[in-house]
Amino acid sequence: MRLTESELQIMELFWTTEKPLAGPDILTLSPADKLWKDNSLYIMIQTLLRKGAIEETGAVKGEKGKYLRVFRPTLSREDYCTQQLQRTLDRKRACAFFNADKGCRFVGRNDWRT
Repeated sequence: MRLTESELQIMELFWTTEKPLAGPDILTLSPADKLWKDNSLYIMIQTLLRKGAIEETGAVKGEKGKYLRVFRPTLSREDYCTQQLQRTLDRKRACAFFNADKGCRFVGRNDWRT
């Protein structure tokens, strides 16, 4: 599973608080330099749900009397780091296999020429 930088920052909040969080909790706990708008946060939560990184655990009554969905991580920090390390190793092995005689070089977006 690949997470964007913003998704990873949200996951870090889940991992450090070790308790289920609602959207307003995420906004409150976010670093001062990360002021996500409600819509952006909603989209990231939906993406994390779709990727299977978090799951809904219920609902709590919010400050304005509305019920808020509460989420918790389904993936630990350790498991995520292990997955990322395995992906990197797999890519390096594949690169070494296919480029054994030429050396290994990863192709970036700027390397594509039309």
